[in-house]
Amino acid sequence: IVIGLSLAMVDKAEDFLEYISSQLMMDRDMFMLLPQGTSSKACITTYGLDPRDSTRRNDVQSRAYLACNIGSNTADFFTVINNTTSSQATRGFENAGLVQVAYNLIDKIRKDTGKEINLQKAKTIVDTGIYTSRGRSVDYSNTIKMLTLEYFTKFFDLIENNFGEQLEIMDNLFICGGGAVLLKKYLPELTPMIEKHFPVDYLLLPNDLAEFYDVVGYAILAEKILSKR
Repeated sequence: IVIGLSLAMVDKAEDFLEYISSQLMMDRDMFMLLPQGTSSKACITTYGLDPRDSTRRNDVQSRAYLACNIGSNTADFFTVINNTTSSQATRGFENAGLVQVAYNLIDKIRKDTGKEINLQKAKTIVDTGIYTSRGRSVDYSNTIKMLTLEYFTKFFDLIENNFGEQLEIMDNLFICGGGAVLLKKYLPELTPMIEKHFPVDYLLLPNDLAEFYDVVGYAILAEKILSKR
């Protein structure tokens, strides 16, 4: 069973494995723990910008690029130079994922209604755009759009503040994960902000299945590892 863990939580790897094995009542040797973020490099190398079509692998021709997988809770960064993952800029950030949109929505609903909602309900509202309470439905889609645009503005500032020097020598910034889906959705509105950092065509986004790049990477890497045993 292949599972992943963010680079931001690498110090919790042993506890994570212990928890998973105890919850599933399976021996720890049954699990292969791989790093989130960097595992998506295997998918990028094999499929390029479209995991549905291996003939598109050459779509990513960058000699050197900074990559990021934006998940729900974390954002994991790594650099690839001459098709090899470099230790430079390999870093995970906890609470830097899309969950920030949900947290900010919780605050907004509290201010609007005086009511508290939990994180799971907030995530549902982010997905549907509708807040329901006691038979009433309120459209929060515009608020969610605003919060998402604010999230990406801060996210690109995070990149600039932590990886600005690396970007100077990179050919592209590749973003995958669930965050890439939303980034692509709002790209027209975000383009002016992005171009304060670099031209928008410096940014590479998957054509499809962006949220599965880590998972596909796990499968590719696990198959290679197991074939050598």
